Amino acid sequence: MKRLLVAIDGSPASRRAVQIAAQIALAERASVYLVHVPRTGELRAAEGCEQGALRDLTQAGVDAHLEIRGGDAADEIVAAAHSTRAGLLVMGSRGRSAVGGLLLGSVSQDVAARASCPVLLVRADADVAAPIHKILLAVEGIAGSESLLAITADLAKSLKAMVVAVHASYPRGEDLERSLYHARRTHGEQAVAAAVAKLRHSGIDAGEMKLTTRSGISRALAACADSIGAGLIVIGAHNSNRVGEGAGTDLSMAVLRRTRRPVLVTRER
Repeated sequence: MKRLLVAIDGSPASRRAVQIAAQIALAERASVYLVHVPRTGELRAAEGCEQGALRDLTQAGVDAHLEIRGGDAADEIVAAAHSTRAGLLVMGSRGRSAVGGLLLGSVSQDVAARASCPVLLVRADADVAAPIHKILLAVEGIAGSESLLAITADLAKSLKAMVVAVHASYPRGEDLERSLYHARRTHGEQAVAAAVAKLRHSGIDAGEMKLTTRSGISRALAACADSIGAGLIVIGAHNSNRVGEGAGTDLSMAVLRRTRRPVLVTRER
């Protein structure tokens, strides 16, 4: 993680993304590459956004660079992550609905689905001022767990943060469904124990928690992050049709909608 890419657009969420990127870059001794894809007619306003972000990073002691691209925002951000060989992509997530509250912008969803590296999504109301002392690692025991563990360990070492690994289980149904629940819970608990053992072997302070929920996995994970004061949630990106979530819902995105904590999403590539 010697290169971080931060997508900026001048929004409050974008400014929060720059703040947390500065914290991670300093801990990792990494360079930050800013990328901005201004819309047509926004070039003048874009200059203030770009220079402000560059100034904030430089004043914080971060080696920062700026690139301006033209074209489709999601396409250009994904391409910039590839060309800079970024180990982490940081970007804001914004957009509101009077009915559903905070919703993810289409650009951030698209980028998180396609980027070649893990993506850290930051809401406009995210609390990023305090140092990250705890990381909540959501373990499912599915494809992607090795990537999750690797980046969690990297960040925990650099930030000197404790890791709390969890698996949220969800009892429901009868007979066959109930037996499947017990199998999933056992598999998840084994994955959590293995993750904690690996983290501790690497010299990281790590513990585990058991979560059982009847109101939805995303709600349980968000509440857990709040209860332990996690500064960051790390989760794999995959679809969920579990209780409290819609069929095909990406669990990582559902968690982001329910918490002010930054959410780091990674996929098995």
